[in-house]
Amino acid sequence: MEKRRAEAKEADASKSLVMSTYVADYIERRRTERKPLILQHERILSRDVAGLMPDVRIDRITTADIDAFLKELALRSISARTWGLIYLKVILNDAKRRGTIVASPADAYTVPDKVVRERVLRTSEVQRILEACRDNGTTHGIVYSYEREYEHPTATLDHGQYRPDFFFPDIDLYHEHFAIDDKGRSHFGRQYEEGVAWKRRLHAERETALVETTSHQIRRRQALPHLADVLAQRGQPLKYDRNRRSKGPPPIGDRELAGLIRTFQQHVKGGGITIDQLRTAAAAETDDVDAARSEVFLWIYERIAAEWERQLTHGGCIDFDDMLRRCAMRPGSSFRPIHGRSRNQSRPRTIAKGYRSPHSRPKT
Repeated sequence: MEKRRAEAKEADASKSLVMSTYVADYIERRRTERKPLILQHERILSRDVAGLMPDVRIDRITTADIDAFLKELALRSISARTWGLIYLKVILNDAKRRGTIVASPADAYTVPDKVVRERVLRTSEVQRILEACRDNGTTHGIVYSYEREYEHPTATLDHGQYRPDFFFPDIDLYHEHFAIDDKGRSHFGRQYEEGVAWKRRLHAERETALVETTSHQIRRRQALPHLADVLAQRGQPLKYDRNRRSKGPPPIGDRELAGLIRTFQQHVKGGGITIDQLRTAAAAETDDVDAARSEVFLWIYERIAAEWERQLTHGGCIDFDDMLRRCAMRPGSSFRPIHGRSRNQSRPRTIAKGYRSPHSRPKT
């Protein structure tokens, strides 16, 4: 009898103490206690802590586990590593307060001080960050000039000599990337918006060909297809180089993506949410960044989910999520899936959003 009790207790612990389950319970407890985490903090827990260590038990976590976790986050950024450690400590300290564990190896890790940059980026440099199309020159074999002087003199008391973002000499075409939304507004302010109007007017008066892309188009994944179409129409088709190595931070790792997809799938299946409902929620996004992330994430999720269901059908099987759902829907059951109440379940952006550094740190 004692042996069976011990085995039952161990089986229960193997489910409730794994990081993915404990993190989900922690987030839900905070909501129940009316002390919900802000959306950014939930993302860190779901994507980083639970996503990178989904099967690690909190009562058996080792320094090797933590080192591997921090090393994975460091590949993304220093900030991601810092916030990942902060929230790992939050979870383990919560487990200590509840008496689940007595001590944690994370106690030996110190959260680094705030990084002090050597200098602050100038406004002009921030604007250039959004000029994602610059990479076309090395990616697709196009000859271009970056910020060369405009072919007509423009220097006056009000304006200096105009230097368009890009010029394609083979097809006599200028390209400007404007940091504006779909209504022509820019977070850089009115002066920037007036500069956009001046450049447009200048090209119209001088009758020089101009193609524009905007931040709104970038976030909606419309800018590059639009630019490609214009270049092709003027006799300059793009040439894809599959062997070219990309610049910047590495993409999300296979393990992290798999954990993210699986967590999202559990929310979707647990809430009885259909692909059409997810698409509708994504289409209703009003924020450009949210909409772009949700669209890309759903594009990936739909294909994985379709293959997942195909293999289940082929083998005549159902997964654990569907098993629970079918049990819940049996006559006499008092449980029903909650439709549209949980932000994690009804809106794909809750999980699909990329990492952002929050403005405040939680208490550990």
